[in-house]
Amino acid sequence: MNKVKKDLDIVSENDGEIIAFCPFHNDNKRANLIINKIGEFAGYYHCFACGAHGKAAELNIKRDWRKTSKNYPKIDWEGVNAACVNKLQGSDLKYLAKKWNIHPLVLTGLDCGWNGAAYTFPIKNENNRIIGIQRRYETKELNGLKLSMEYSKVGLFVPKRILFAVEDIIFITEGLSDLAILLDLGFIGVGRFNALARIDMTVKWLSNYVASATKCIIIADTDDAGIRGARKLTRESNRKNIQWMLPQQGNDLRHWVELEGKEKVKSYLKNHLQD
Repeated sequence: MNKVKKDLDIVSENDGEIIAFCPFHNDNKRANLIINKIGEFAGYYHCFACGAHGKAAELNIKRDWRKTSKNYPKIDWEGVNAACVNKLQGSDLKYLAKKWNIHPLVLTGLDCGWNGAAYTFPIKNENNRIIGIQRRYETKELNGLKLSMEYSKVGLFVPKRILFAVEDIIFITEGLSDLAILLDLGFIGVGRFNALARIDMTVKWLSNYVASATKCIIIADTDDAGIRGARKLTRESNRKNIQWMLPQQGNDLRHWVELEGKEKVKSYLKNHLQD
């Protein structure tokens, strides 16, 4: 017998997620259900009140959940980010740094904040302006869940202080945690939202902030999307000094470091830079 789908009352939608009233409990005052549209949880819903979770296809959504409304209100993202940064406690910073096995200053350099329930990181565009906030839930129940704040747009993760000279080399990672690991190893770089998101924005950012002679190395995830995204970015950047590579172990940079250790990965990357 076919399971009857629950009707979903959508409240708002952005590039990263859909916010709706949860149909599994009396959720009529505050929208608690989120459908993630990008990343590893794309197409899945989760209610932060009753805990219901599953595939979006299990819900009766009257329109394609992948379509995004472009009627964004004007939001002071700089102010939102500053408020989150001010809420971050030293103990919270140390907890995440220990969990990710990085120095706390790396998180500070990425403008890590706290919104009361999740760690926050600013999402930037090709002009280094904040266009949204990514929330990362690191609790035992929601380990690694990534949900953007309402009305956030998909963009890039860029450290606060990043300056380039002609002789510099910049890495481009897939995702925020890989970028954090890269910075902890002592390299400079930026992070893309995911494998295939906003390649056009990445190309423009490189054009705006990275000298044409600077060597650019894309560290791709080893899945099909990661490889296709790296190839596409390499092709569309029109830069002579750009290449892509895969981790020597594991499925991404973070996993590679977990398997082989920081010193071995750091040594490999340094040698790779000289090729």
